[in-house]
Amino acid sequence: MSVPYPKTEWLMHNRTKNLSDEQQSRFEAMVRLSDLLNLTMADDVIRTTGKYSEMLFTDFLEKLYDTIQNINDCKHQLYMDDFVRIARFSVPAIKHIVSNPSTHIVKNAEKVHVSKVKQTTSTTMRWMAKKPGRSIPEKIAPQNKVLTKVTHFSTDTKENRETLYLYGILHDVIQERILDSKCSTCSRADECGEDVKELYDLVSLQSRIRHGDLCDVPAIKQAYQNNKLMCDKCYKMVWDAVGQISAVEEKLRSDWQNLGNRYLQVAFWIILSTILHDYDTVIYDYKGALHDEKGCLWFGDNSGPSCSDLNVTLYQVEQPSLPMVLCHSEGKIELVDVLNSDTLISCDLFDILYDLVD
Repeated sequence: MSVPYPKTEWLMHNRTKNLSDEQQSRFEAMVRLSDLLNLTMADDVIRTTGKYSEMLFTDFLEKLYDTIQNINDCKHQLYMDDFVRIARFSVPAIKHIVSNPSTHIVKNAEKVHVSKVKQTTSTTMRWMAKKPGRSIPEKIAPQNKVLTKVTHFSTDTKENRETLYLYGILHDVIQERILDSKCSTCSRADECGEDVKELYDLVSLQSRIRHGDLCDVPAIKQAYQNNKLMCDKCYKMVWDAVGQISAVEEKLRSDWQNLGNRYLQVAFWIILSTILHDYDTVIYDYKGALHDEKGCLWFGDNSGPSCSDLNVTLYQVEQPSLPMVLCHSEGKIELVDVLNSDTLISCDLFDILYDLVD
């Protein structure tokens, strides 16, 4: 029985307490797999797009093998996941906007003291006509106030609403990441340097927003760009970051639905990397990139996953004429001697997936 997908906003705002036990377990499994991939590819992710750089397939497998071997070196580090990447990309823009938010002119009808009235409008005349009294002093007595148009500069603009929408999501998730990471008390915190400081700066903006010019601006996602979101450098970064957040929302659902296949592919790569590392074997190498799109994982070009992702031929260095095939078959990952059809290694997927989750 499939586990129903929860509300996306619960996952986006880190409200995991609203999940059922089954949903909680599945979400934790998603996070663990995501952490493993993010840690493996930490030095090869393109910060602005979230795509991965090209490399040789054997180099990718070596990175994955090293990650598995050293995964306990720092259990609480901040991984370069989608939220952290988007946060680091947008922090400079959000900091600038909070300090210098855009404004627009708003004219409101307000009662002001007669000494401060700069102009009268039709609104003033209609209001005056309804007041009792024969003269103006009688009509405005005893408060001596007149209803007129007052000009204000308001920060409640489309671009500021978009900024606070982005900040609301990033703040909830990054704050939880920081609490889990324990970077502030880590003896190796200097190694993370500016990356962690940027995230602390992002979270600390909350008090400035609550007590600053943006305190009354609602956080609302905008359906289309205005001139500011299109042309201003900082607001354009916010718009792009929200677009990346929307892509993450879609990715969460597809990752949830395809979690089993994702674990299968990673388990296959881990076994392949272990065989290459521990035994005197080689494979035909090629250049490509890790792709994580629409719930599918594959290494290669942009054409999408193929049957070769779970079927790789290996050769012994001392006996290259005796090929072996690592493949997926009936709930197992097996290493088969091609000439003799003998199964050399057989790994049960249940045990593999349990080890990966645990």
